[in-house]
Amino acid sequence: MADCPSLPTCPFFIGVMENMPSFTTYLKTHFCEGEYSICARFMVFQALGKGAIPRDLFPNEPKRAYEIISKARRN
Repeated sequence: MADCPSLPTCPFFIGVMENMPSFTTYLKTHFCEGEYSICARFMVFQALGKGAIPRDLFPNEPKRAYEIISKARRN
C-alpha cells in the first residue's frame, strides 16, 4: 500500500512533532506508511475535511477521531 497522500504536508509532523524524531519515526511507520486508513487524523480528514482536524490530534487516537466525527455529524 502507498503512503498517506497527506504525509508530505501533514501539519502534525511539520509542526507538532518536529522535535521528537524517534516518536515521529514510530508514528510514520505505523500510521502513515502503508495502512494509513487507521490514522485518526486521516479518519477525520476523510469524514469532515482538512479544516476539521485538530492540530493536537495524534495518529494513534482513533477513539478521539470517532468522537470528533460523531459530534460534528450531530451538529
